[in-house]
Parts: sequence; structure tokens; C-alpha cells
Amino acid sequence: LALLEKVSPVVLEDIVPKLEEQPARWNPGGFIVFPLGLAKDNSSLRLHVSPKGLSRAVLDGHFIHNHGWQLASQVLGGTYRDVIYQVQKINAESEPTGGDIFRLYETIRGEDGKDRLVTDGTLVRATPSEKRNVPAGKTHTIEAVTVYHLPTTPSNEFAATLILDSPAFAPSTHVLFARDHQLKERIRKQPSPDDVALAKEQLRAITAI
Repeated sequence: LALLEKVSPVVLEDIVPKLEEQPARWNPGGFIVFPLGLAKDNSSLRLHVSPKGLSRAVLDGHFIHNHGWQLASQVLGGTYRDVIYQVQKINAESEPTGGDIFRLYETIRGEDGKDRLVTDGTLVRATPSEKRNVPAGKTHTIEAVTVYHLPTTPSNEFAATLILDSPAFAPSTHVLFARDHQLKERIRKQPSPDDVALAKEQLRAITAI
């Protein structure tokens, strides 16, 4: 977390003015990811931006998921919002009911932003356990593998976070979809120049405050 505090001003002052030069892709959670590099231990630094005014319903929409790595984040601007879920496997033979029942998918990352989604049919119950609203200047963490969460920053709000990931503990991650979900592949699309320009404009407003 101390590293994030040290690096944050550098990102705002040196990276954001040239944001259109950075590689970027939309995350399925509805925010733009700008990779900022790898350290020698394979930890990575990323900038996440949820521009105000852009739809969050990209790709296959919002999704409850976990991470294969430890994640630490500092909020650069706006308010980061998410919900933490308790996820438990259930017995499919019991014919579970209710809107909180999902099918568990493994996400296998491929080249060019392609994710392959694989399931063995496992059903889980996802129960909200904590709602988080993290304001600018504050930090939050997400534990590897065991913690599932859902990004919830709405489209009428701006949020930007600087993320430090540990090296991966697992070869893949998991995501929850409805039981009748049919998508087998997902592509993390590149944002348009207008999307990046809007993200840049809203990021630069942080330094003008």
C-alpha cells in the first residue's frame, strides 16, 4: 500500500497526460484497464477507470468473480464501490431455487483479450456479505482465490483506482453466471478513442482540484 501512495502522483502527472498511448481493454466488470508494467517479481501495476457517462453493461455485463492473485488498490478519484459475496457449493440433485444460485465457470485467459469459459456444472449460492464504498485517497484489498466480489460503481459516477497485483497463485480465475448461461468465449474489447479521451479528461480533473 505504501508503494501505491508513492506511485500515484507519478501516474497522474506522467501517465495520464499520455493516456492514449497506453494499451487498454474493457474489463467485463465495466471499467477500462490500463496495464502499467511488471516488476521483477511479476507483480503488476494497473490503472482502472470507470468513466462517468459510459455504460457499465459491457461484454456479458456485471459478474461476480474472484482473483488468482492478491490485490491492493488505492482510489485516485471518485468512489470505488463493490459488494463482497460468500460463495458456497450446493448439491445440484437437491434442485435448488432462488435468484442467488449461479453456475461456476473457470476463466482461462488467452491472447488478444479472449477468455475461454469452462464449467463442470457446479452450482453455487452467492450471498452478499459486505457492501464497500471506498472514497478517494483510501485503499482496499481483495484476497486471492477465496474472495468473490462484484464491482457496482454506477454509470453516473466516476471512479479511478491504481491497482497492485501480486504474482498469480492460481492458473485461472472463476466467475459466476446464471444457470442457463450459454457464452463459451468472451473478448475483452479495446476501448474506443472517445472512451479513452473521456477517461483522460475525468482523470485530469483530479489533479485540477
